Amino acid sequence: ALLSPQNTLVIGAGSMQIERLIAEQGGHVTTVELDPVVVEASTRYFDDVNHMSSLPNRSIVIDDAKHFIANTGQRFDLVVTDVPAAFSIQTATLYSTPFYAQIAGHLEPDGVLIVNLTTRFQPESEVSRRIAASLLTVFDDVIIVTSESSRLSFAFAGKELPFDFLELQAALEANDEAAYTLFHRTSIEAIVANARPISLDSMELVLKISADWI
Repeated sequence: ALLSPQNTLVIGAGSMQIERLIAEQGGHVTTVELDPVVVEASTRYFDDVNHMSSLPNRSIVIDDAKHFIANTGQRFDLVVTDVPAAFSIQTATLYSTPFYAQIAGHLEPDGVLIVNLTTRFQPESEVSRRIAASLLTVFDDVIIVTSESSRLSFAFAGKELPFDFLELQAALEANDEAAYTLFHRTSIEAIVANARPISLDSMELVLKISADWI
């Protein structure tokens, strides 16, 4: 709603509901998904939430997201990562500094990356702090929102975000988000503290996430 993006990339299919919400704002939405079975199941069983059969401004690419980003010539107003928590190395790379740097290279000057931090952003959460650290390494402008309705935190990142705190607050409330917390870069840096960015040689995070989940 804040961006009205003309060209959006969603990484990961899932139920593809978020694609519907973005496509209803106009512009074109491309989904990149590695597993064709996920796309088939979502298309077949979740049409009532994703409207795949009726929205014309949608396309799906079956590819590894890293390969797609490395080889596409497109630039995007909005990129959304809709991927599972980092239970495997393959998924953890999608939260890493190198991958975010690849995405940054394909954003329009006022483009935005939105990332689910997979948990609440707080000093006790190593996972969310390390994802945030990765984003801070790549992007100049980062805002994090903790949504009480979902009990999750989401990061908005870009070279220069095309909205400010007050505009984001108004958009949240217009979409019935009654309880939330906003963090600007200074407060994000304070909470991140000494948490290390996620790199391709620091995948021990996968073992911790898997152990915690088990």
